[in-house]
Amino acid sequence: MTGGAIVVLDGGVQATVQDLGRPGWTALGVAHSGAADALSLRIGNRLVGNDDGAAGLELTLVGGALRCTRDAVVSLTGAPLEARIERTGARLPRYAAVTIAAGDVLRIGGTAHGVRGYLCVRGGIAVPEVLASRSTQVNAGLGGHAGRPLRAGDELPVGTAARGAPPRALSAEAAARASTRSCDSRCCA
Repeated sequence: MTGGAIVVLDGGVQATVQDLGRPGWTALGVAHSGAADALSLRIGNRLVGNDDGAAGLELTLVGGALRCTRDAVVSLTGAPLEARIERTGARLPRYAAVTIAAGDVLRIGGTAHGVRGYLCVRGGIAVPEVLASRSTQVNAGLGGHAGRPLRAGDELPVGTAARGAPPRALSAEAAARASTRSCDSRCCA
């Protein structure tokens, strides 16, 4: 069962589905994959009430555009990508859980520094697992959504969120620590 979907209107430079990867398969020639910035993915997931390893979107340099088919709680972490809700023009803050209304389009632009940002959604991106991971391994065409970067027209299922874990935001101090990589697991516990 899913909690709606995210429709990709523009996949940006290279948006992919990533979780914490698939360790233990390298002896068989399968790369670990997973988020390039695992800390940012973990923080984003905690902000929306997911388990640390839930799948999110890894956005490289420019994020593109996404539409939610149902209300969704999202967080944006990692590289400082500029993001706005198209209907209202409201800026999506980094390191905070924000509700996006059904039908809203989230436009995610570029970054002045850094490479990868993460968009996590409450419930996680619920693509099928391949070798115990939802991560995209582009070179092998494995996992994620069809084993490739996202492109216009792709529809990503969103999992049903666990009850009870409220969305939250990091304090300004904790967000600054996360941005400079001095954050540890206590920053959003």
